Amino acid sequence: TVIRVVVPSLLAAAVSTVAYAPAVAALTGMHTSLSGNSPDLYNDQVLTVLSNDLSQYVQNILTTCALLFGMLVGQTYYFMYQQQELVFYALFAEVTEAKSLLEQISLMSYGRQDLYTSLLSRMKDYVEDDLRLLCVKDPVDLTSRLPREDPLESILYATSVGLPGVAYDTVKDLRVARAGRCAALQRKLPALHVHCLRLLGVIVLVTFPVCGSGSQAIAPNVLVLQSYMFGVLAFGLMLVLNVVEELRNSRTKMGAYNVNTVLNVMVRGLEEELYDRLDGKIWSGVSPGLPMAAEELAESS
Repeated sequence: TVIRVVVPSLLAAAVSTVAYAPAVAALTGMHTSLSGNSPDLYNDQVLTVLSNDLSQYVQNILTTCALLFGMLVGQTYYFMYQQQELVFYALFAEVTEAKSLLEQISLMSYGRQDLYTSLLSRMKDYVEDDLRLLCVKDPVDLTSRLPREDPLESILYATSVGLPGVAYDTVKDLRVARAGRCAALQRKLPALHVHCLRLLGVIVLVTFPVCGSGSQAIAPNVLVLQSYMFGVLAFGLMLVLNVVEELRNSRTKMGAYNVNTVLNVMVRGLEEELYDRLDGKIWSGVSPGLPMAAEELAESS
C-alpha cells in the first residue's frame, strides 16, 4: 500500500514543485498566434487583471473545480469504504455458519463413516476452493457455476434426500452469507469513474499556475513559495486518488485494505478442526471441546 499510494504521491509532489516555476514562465511567454502581429496572451494588462483579480473570475474557476473534485472523491471514498465494511460483515456471518455446518455434519453422520468422510471432503472443497479464494476467483464466475459444481449442493443433497434434513437451514443460511460476501466483493465502480476523478484533479492543478502567474507581476520571488504550495496540493490530490484506487482494487491486490489477512485468522480454527476430523484425530459425533462442569471451571479459575 505504501508503494502504491505514498511513493507516487511523493513523486508527483516533487515533479510539481520543480515544474511550477517553468510552467508559469511558459504561460507568461505564450502567444496567441505565430504571426507576431497579435498581442501576447499574457501582456501587462492581463497580468494586472490576474494580479488584482477584482472580479475573482479565475479564482472562482479554481474553487469550482476543486469543489467538484472534493464532492465526487468524498462520495466515492464513502461508497468504497462502506463496501469494505460490508465485506467484513459478510465474512463473519459466513465463517460462523460454516462452523455450525461442520458441527452438524459431525453429529448427523455419527456411525456412518463413509458419509462422514464424504461430507468432510466436500466441506474441505468449499473452504479451499470457495471461501479461501477471495482474490483469485471473480464473484460473478463463482455465482454463475453449475449447481452440481457447488460443494454445498453436494452436502445438501447427501443430507436432504426426500425431505429436508437438519442441515438444510444451515446450508441455506451459509449460501445467503456467501451471496452477501460475493455481492460485497464485486467491483461496482468502473475504471471510467476513476479516470474522471483524475481528470478533475488535473484540471485543478492546471488552473493553479494560471492564478499564480498574476502574482509574478507584483513579486517574482513569490514563485518559490507557490511552487512548494503547488507540490503540497499535487501530493494531496494524488494521495486521495491513490487511496480510492486502492479501495477499488482491495480484492485483487494485497495491501492495507485487503481482507485476506483477517480471513486467514477467521478460518484458522475452522480449518484446524476440519483437518483433524479428516485425519481421524476427532471422531464423528464428538465435539472437539466438551463443556466443562461448573466445579471444574471454578477449580481452573
